[in-house]
Amino acid sequence: MRPTMYALTGAFLLLSCEPSHDTPAPTPGAIGAELRAPSVEISKILSDPASFRGETVRIAGQVSRVLSDRAFVVASQPLFAAPRELVVVAPQPIQFAGIALLARQEVIVTGRIPGPGAAPVESALGHPLAAGVADAIADRPALVARTIRRTGAESGWQDLALDAPTADAMTDHAEAR
Repeated sequence: MRPTMYALTGAFLLLSCEPSHDTPAPTPGAIGAELRAPSVEISKILSDPASFRGETVRIAGQVSRVLSDRAFVVASQPLFAAPRELVVVAPQPIQFAGIALLARQEVIVTGRIPGPGAAPVESALGHPLAAGVADAIADRPALVARTIRRTGAESGWQDLALDAPTADAMTDHAEAR
């Protein structure tokens, strides 16, 4: 009987509390702001990369391959079509609670498309790419990640905000082309 009374009293107290109007509303964090970027299908980016150059976009899919500690390939599997793959590059090593990203994990990635090929991506990151990563994006668009959200039954939701390059670096390079 007592646990029920304690639970009811606690629920009443929680429901009767009003938020303080003296406290300013929190500003959205990097994860919340980045996840409001428009969601785009990988196939659309691959079919017309020029229209997404310099744009912030959000993609979703499954990690098909891990290229390095800072790069991986995201695949989407449209119904009755071959999988479409986009290389994602991060400005720092990708780890969730000290554990690296693995193949077959579901992710939602927000970032910018600097332009096709390795040179625009390297310019946006401010450092050279690993050889295997540079080869994977030769003459193809890539996504420079700002946030990565790992999803799925095994992980729940796990967010990773990255120290991404400034938007100016990507915009300047896109305008120079």
